[in-house]
Amino acid sequence: MAKPQRLIFLNALYGFAFQHKLALAEIKSALALRELKEGEILLFHGSRHSLLGEVLPKGKKTNDFGSGFYLGESFEQAFLFLFNHPDSNCYEFAFKSDGLSFRHFNLSFEWMVAIAYYRGAIPESYRLKGLPQRLAGEISSSDVIVAPIADNRMFALLSAFFRNAITDEETIHSLAAIHLGEQYVMKTERATKALRLLSCTFVSDPERLHYQKEREDDLSHKASELEQIHLTYGRQGHYWSELWPTF
Repeated sequence: MAKPQRLIFLNALYGFAFQHKLALAEIKSALALRELKEGEILLFHGSRHSLLGEVLPKGKKTNDFGSGFYLGESFEQAFLFLFNHPDSNCYEFAFKSDGLSFRHFNLSFEWMVAIAYYRGAIPESYRLKGLPQRLAGEISSSDVIVAPIADNRMFALLSAFFRNAITDEETIHSLAAIHLGEQYVMKTERATKALRLLSCTFVSDPERLHYQKEREDDLSHKASELEQIHLTYGRQGHYWSELWPTF
């Protein structure tokens, strides 16, 4: 299927500017800050598809916190999972949280259990036990979840922990080393109605490849750090099978 002329033009324009040290996408995205009203914060959503009409708390049930509308704190963060999808866009939203209920997670054991629950990493025999069910209830009854992002590398660490391959100490320190920032998950229509679309920013192929290389370089750097964490904490802490009876 032929690419629309508008996208060809935008890709050429933004790509040319970026190759000459002018990141139009980042500049345009940053200008959205000027449009915020009192009490609003700026959030970003990367999408392979155009957002038409009202946004809704939908999506895959196997996302980090189940179905919902996911946003990040920065332009780069929102584009993190779209490197392999040309013609993707970044949408800038204003968000005002008045009257909404929140469930906040830090990089903790509860966050690990919640992510593993929704992504299907917890052994089936544990899914209906106390802690996963309590967390799932708290999440489903909240309008907004604010928690660390879990990319595929972080999820691989979580999976290793729930397979009793690594300890909780090694897992937490490893996750902290590759922490990607916070995500906001709009779980209800009350939450998505609190979003105000400000702008849509096109990201050209050269910019997309640049961010991809930055991410790969960062992962390569973190590999040695993770190896050191394994040597330091690999024999400290507890395995999942040891911790579970205490919860």
